Amino acid sequence: MIKKALSYIIPSIIFIFSWSCETDVDLNSNWQDIPVVYSLLNQQNEVHYVRINRAYLGEGNALKMASNPDSIQYDPDILEVNLLEYNGDNLIRKIPLDTTMIHDAEPGVFPYPDRIVYRTSAPQVKLSANYTYRLEIFNKLRDKYIEGETELIKTFYIKRPLAGQTFVNFTSSLPTEVVWRTAEKGRLYQLTIRAFYTNYFDNGSIEHKSLDWNFPQKEASSLSGGTEMTTEVVGQQFYVFLKNSIPQLDNVERTMDSVQYIISVANDEFATYMKVNKPSNTIIQERPEYSNISNGIGLFASRFHQQRSLLLNSDSQDSLVDGSQTRQLNFVKPIP
Repeated sequence: MIKKALSYIIPSIIFIFSWSCETDVDLNSNWQDIPVVYSLLNQQNEVHYVRINRAYLGEGNALKMASNPDSIQYDPDILEVNLLEYNGDNLIRKIPLDTTMIHDAEPGVFPYPDRIVYRTSAPQVKLSANYTYRLEIFNKLRDKYIEGETELIKTFYIKRPLAGQTFVNFTSSLPTEVVWRTAEKGRLYQLTIRAFYTNYFDNGSIEHKSLDWNFPQKEASSLSGGTEMTTEVVGQQFYVFLKNSIPQLDNVERTMDSVQYIISVANDEFATYMKVNKPSNTIIQERPEYSNISNGIGLFASRFHQQRSLLLNSDSQDSLVDGSQTRQLNFVKPIP
């Protein structure tokens, strides 16, 4: 739901600002400077990132232009970027952001693996769910402010799995419940069970891996928090998930190291953005655009998560090693 949100720009931007056809109208004559901004705050992080690009317009192949950094990136010298922390109407502090280069952007139509993003310049910046945050971008060349505002999601409680619980049992064909109480300012929730395993290859090399088993999203009816929410997990389906996700190899032994129950939460703005941009299952493909960025387009929102880490119990390890779904994956029980 929430993973790597900063790595993407709305694909329709390519077509909105680069479309051309045989006509007497010069579409390029109406170009405007339109910033495209994405940032998701999380007070659990110590460093906070903002992605700032620009919509582009030009003659020729739109996809080819998208791969050119000069088409979509601003000169960092013309932008001044700050995160403003407010308690009501009172400004608490101004947090500056500087440019940095990321080197692991996923392949796509936009430049990769290197991309410029903006990050908080201090080594550690602690944010508080008691405050409101405003993103302020000043374009010095055009004397224009681009802004967005968001609240942070407050912490919440996972009821099951129990705090202090060590083991989980995946052998039952009956569903078990994962239960939590909703967070204040949290709108959309999703359970993910992340499985951590290790590959031990015949040549002596070792590879640590993880897989995410994602469950349907659930929407809270209010933002006040405290409502109990439940997702059911059928343990035996865990082995079906592993069978469909892990390749069979002859030159490896594997151990299942742990599983992590993660409850991820999106605030109201992020939830609205995801609902508006989810794939359509009707023949009507047009949908409204959602943005909470003034003098630009994009998203400035927040997310949060809580987790419980568990080990597979002995029966679950036995099913992993010898069960019909996963015996071909060469799992062995870890040494205590």
